[in-house]
Amino acid sequence: QTCVVTAVRDPVDRFLSGYNEVEYRREVRDRQSGSNSGGPPYTRWENGTTDRFKQFVTDFIGGPQSSGIYQFKRLGIQEIAHVFSMSGVLWGLKRINDCNGGTAPKLTAYLPSLHNLDTEFPNFLSETCPGLHHFDSFDKKFVHDSQSDVFNFHSAAKRVWKNQGAISRALCIIHSMDYACFDSLPVPSVCQSVYTDQQFRDKLMDALSARRKNMLACSGGNYPSANNMSIAGVVGGGGSASSLAAALAKLRSSNDGTT
Repeated sequence: QTCVVTAVRDPVDRFLSGYNEVEYRREVRDRQSGSNSGGPPYTRWENGTTDRFKQFVTDFIGGPQSSGIYQFKRLGIQEIAHVFSMSGVLWGLKRINDCNGGTAPKLTAYLPSLHNLDTEFPNFLSETCPGLHHFDSFDKKFVHDSQSDVFNFHSAAKRVWKNQGAISRALCIIHSMDYACFDSLPVPSVCQSVYTDQQFRDKLMDALSARRKNMLACSGGNYPSANNMSIAGVVGGGGSASSLAAALAKLRSSNDGTT
């Protein structure tokens, strides 16, 4: 029997790290080529500043019509995908399963943390996938060059998130599906306050009640357009309004910060 597992990190933490990776690759490429030929609106701000990250989030939410962030030629899909919602993977797995008549493997389980993976993940596999050969640890650790944060992109993003202002609340909104779908993840307090706000819930229900086009067709193999990766696409892609509302209700009723 196929056993499909993964490890999941906090959605906002992943976004901040992904932003750092996107920016680091762009900066290295610019320095190697000796060129800085423009880009989306956020690139006019100085590297490693909180204003630059705030504008990045604004551009990311605004979508291609307002910012052109997805048309940025040197910011390829492989890079900008670092900040895409994790729940999109679940939607993709479901579509693959549907396209294969319900016979494709489904996600068996996930580890809701990346802490101590060297010991936790092998134990997780042993408990989740009976009969799988046990290994004690990973052969080697992979370290991204961006982890040193030499350009201060990551630290600037973390300062904005720590402030828990409008940008932090916006990050909660675009990751609401992640916290609802991966329901073993702790939900940050600022996000809990967003999800329990009646205005957010009303807006979410309005968005989910609208008709949406399929982002992927079984015949033709078309991939999601950049427009579908805007906030509307992230919040509205897949799932019914009632099921998401129920998931968010769990967030509201949680007393200990977890779902």
